Amino acid sequence: MPERVEKQWPLTAAQLGVWFAASLGPGGSVYNVGERVEIHGPVDSDILEEAHRIVLAEAEALRLVITEGPDGPLQALGSSHIPVRRLDFTGDPDPNASAEAWMQSDMDITFDLRHAPLCAPALLTVGRDLHILYSRYHHVIMDAWSSALITRRTAQVYSDMVANRPDSGTPLPSFRNLLEHERSYRASDEYEADRRFWLKRLRDAPSPVSLSGRPYRRPERILRKRVALSADLSDQLRAAAARLGVSWSVWAVAATAAYVGGMTGENAISIGLPVSGRLDEVERNTPGMTVNVVPLHITVRPELPLSKLVKQVWAQTTRASRHSRYRMEDLRHELRMPQESLPYGPVVNVMAFDYDIHFGGHPAKASSLSQRYTDDFSVAFHEGAREGGIEVYFDANDHMYSPEELEAHAARFLLFIERMADAHADQRIGSVDLLTADERERVVGVWDRGPVAAVPEGTASSLFERRVAEAPDAAAVLSADGSTVYSYGELNARADRLARLLEERGAGPERLVALAIPRSPELIVAVLAVLKAGAAYLPVDVEYPVERVRFMIEDARPALVLTHTTTQHLWSDGTPTLCLDDPTLTLRTRATGLDATTPDPAHPAYVIYTSGSTGVPKGVMTHHAGLVNLALAQSRQWRIGTGSRVLQFASPSFDAAASEIFTALLTGGALVIADAQTLTPGDTLTEVLTSAGVTHCTLPPTALSVLDPTHIPASMTLVVAGEACDPDTVERWSTGRHMINAYGPSETTVCATMSEP
Repeated sequence: MPERVEKQWPLTAAQLGVWFAASLGPGGSVYNVGERVEIHGPVDSDILEEAHRIVLAEAEALRLVITEGPDGPLQALGSSHIPVRRLDFTGDPDPNASAEAWMQSDMDITFDLRHAPLCAPALLTVGRDLHILYSRYHHVIMDAWSSALITRRTAQVYSDMVANRPDSGTPLPSFRNLLEHERSYRASDEYEADRRFWLKRLRDAPSPVSLSGRPYRRPERILRKRVALSADLSDQLRAAAARLGVSWSVWAVAATAAYVGGMTGENAISIGLPVSGRLDEVERNTPGMTVNVVPLHITVRPELPLSKLVKQVWAQTTRASRHSRYRMEDLRHELRMPQESLPYGPVVNVMAFDYDIHFGGHPAKASSLSQRYTDDFSVAFHEGAREGGIEVYFDANDHMYSPEELEAHAARFLLFIERMADAHADQRIGSVDLLTADERERVVGVWDRGPVAAVPEGTASSLFERRVAEAPDAAAVLSADGSTVYSYGELNARADRLARLLEERGAGPERLVALAIPRSPELIVAVLAVLKAGAAYLPVDVEYPVERVRFMIEDARPALVLTHTTTQHLWSDGTPTLCLDDPTLTLRTRATGLDATTPDPAHPAYVIYTSGSTGVPKGVMTHHAGLVNLALAQSRQWRIGTGSRVLQFASPSFDAAASEIFTALLTGGALVIADAQTLTPGDTLTEVLTSAGVTHCTLPPTALSVLDPTHIPASMTLVVAGEACDPDTVERWSTGRHMINAYGPSETTVCATMSEP
């Protein structure tokens, strides 16, 4: 028996990550790593047990004991004697089922990190020619790579023993090699190069997204769904990868990324990829916990061809693997990320269990039993776990997904990858159907059975002019106290005069005019003037950071910027600019009798810069037909019309502002204007809502949290948008009030769906 070693060492960075997670997280069995090895053929159980004991004694990682010292956790080697349990199920009515149930039950047993051993091997006899070598480990000492090392070594020792020949293999290297390699790496130039690589990658990374849409909560348990693919489907997936000239693992990662992008609607995502972190021969041959998870930043725009997606994933995985020893735990610490934050969303893992192993000449097959810990959602492909087939494991955080949602994702994902396998290289990934048959029937057969409203004819400017003709003296723009600033006739005349000047300065169809004007009645005049000139407007909130203002104007390259002398310094001097507070300008804009430019409904009406999935603002265009359709549909649902007073609350650079402006001005209502400070949620906003007699208001749920519903007239229609609205807020605000929850990205003309409680 090897001598007991009393020396203690600190945990490696990989081990610390597991130890902290297990200490702060749910604990229990979610950090267990398990493997079953089915041996098909007669086995000498006594010799197999002895062979396994020899290998268990060699693998120092299996003897580790974790203790907590004043400066953190430490580890030392415990006894080399690790008991191997033996169970015989041959007398049971269904030996296979009994063995399976026993292993699943054993995998639920929790290890005590303070007491060795942190592994629990067993030899199960299921039939005369079927034996299972089973092992359960704590993840702090082992990973799947290490489990394979131990299985191979056990098969070799057993085969030599039953053949009565000397050990033909090499004993497993000491775990202390991993400790020494980590010390050397962390003091090397390679470590610094890897650190710089990942810091740059994460600073340019898209924000992580979740398939659940729920805020993060640490799981109490992990939900699991296992699906065994048929041999035919498995071959079909492998063939799809081969046609594209990439490995099966690259194809699987690409397919998962496409699914996440399609389900979330994001154009760029970060997904986690587990990697071994073993870059040299000693590391590759030493059992121990080294696995790391690295973020892959993948563009998944719907129009991207499949061939470009897989090439991108290949390049990303190749680049990431070169820097895979740098721990994500270190990166999170470096960036001061909260404990609950991750630099990636869902995790995808491709594991090979197809290594060739024989016990005394009899074939064996290894497969995983691990219920993997995940903060969100993970997909694991197990290659070679069954004859010819691939197994897919779906694991999910129980606080973010229900069992039914996990089942739905599994069914939808498997259909998606089957359809993706049929896709040709140039096919757009967005054209691969995401829906199951039941979901498609619900969307097309149930939700789409209502009447289809015709898209209204005309443009935003022409429909506004109809309202002017019908009631020129009606109030169009109101101040915060409810007094009239402009009637429809006055607003139209001012917009006509400015539109004439804009045409003289080059504004027209398919051209862009930026509006860098503070919230004011003057901004509404400018919006209408741009549309009357046939151009599209780009609203620029001058309260935004200077860098964002400058980026939007320099990126959009408008034909002209309308602004004030106090804000024209925010962008480069070369941009054509017209200051509306220039006293000489007033004299030149008193022209009347405008020969109105008539834009087409298909012409752009405005451009909004959204935050963008990568954190870089991106411009989204909305044409007149979409804007008119939005405004009229919302005004019907929200009951806006003559006599309505709509608060203009949203930032001009937020597309909800377009909804507020045009639901009022295209239906004969009045728009209530106030400055940004007055609209701060609290007493001043409450005063505006009551003093101005606001009948319709759109607010984010966070704004409601600082308002008192009893101080707001119950007759006011309240629309919540921009964020998820929790049930408590709905219950608090909807009682006795017309309340609507609206949602939609800029790409769907502001609002795609709305509903009442």
